[in-house]
Amino acid sequence: MSIFKTLAEQALAAIEQGDVHSGVAMLKDGAEKGDAAAQYHFGLLHANGEGASLNYVLAANWIHKAAEQGLPEAQSTLGWLFASGYGVEQSDVKSGEWYRKAAAGGLAKDQYMVASMYRWGRNGVDKDLATALSWYQKAAQQNHPGAQAALGRICMEGELGVVKDLVTAFQWLTLATLGGNATAAKTLEELQSRMSEAQLTEAKVRMMGAAGGGAEPGKQPGQQPG
Repeated sequence: MSIFKTLAEQALAAIEQGDVHSGVAMLKDGAEKGDAAAQYHFGLLHANGEGASLNYVLAANWIHKAAEQGLPEAQSTLGWLFASGYGVEQSDVKSGEWYRKAAAGGLAKDQYMVASMYRWGRNGVDKDLATALSWYQKAAQQNHPGAQAALGRICMEGELGVVKDLVTAFQWLTLATLGGNATAAKTLEELQSRMSEAQLTEAKVRMMGAAGGGAEPGKQPGQQPG
């Protein structure tokens, strides 16, 4: 195995190649020595019962150690564990705390989750539409189809204090549709029935300009009125 791989990468490669015993031993050793990635993946083994005993408490303990070290993937998984109550006492508040840390760490799916939390006032946060919009934008700019679809609907309807903008809505919904979001595809059909020929032309020109290396489509969509 390459000396340039991290310990966790080497261990996972060994498991994938059929040497489960060695791979699990490497992860366990690395986890006990404080390697965050090893702690996370060792925890996942216990969560899935693959190569280690199925034990959600052990899984949560190891994943928590990795999350405390700032590993976004571990923070995201810990958020899910608290939301579902696997291996830990169920807590929407703690779930929200870890989702927010994972979002701050750059994970698009958690940025989308946090946006929804602020939009509806869930998981221990108060409703804050401006913050929700900001997180939707962060996730959408990382090509998260769900966030792109949400922004498309927001711009289409003029929600969250955003000025209605059908052209920008078209851009986001098109990107979400290309990303495989079925809801966005249906919303895009509805949107096109509301748009004038001039608006459709403008939207398509913007999309073509972005594809040709111009400004990123909808880079700052859904701005609230100043």
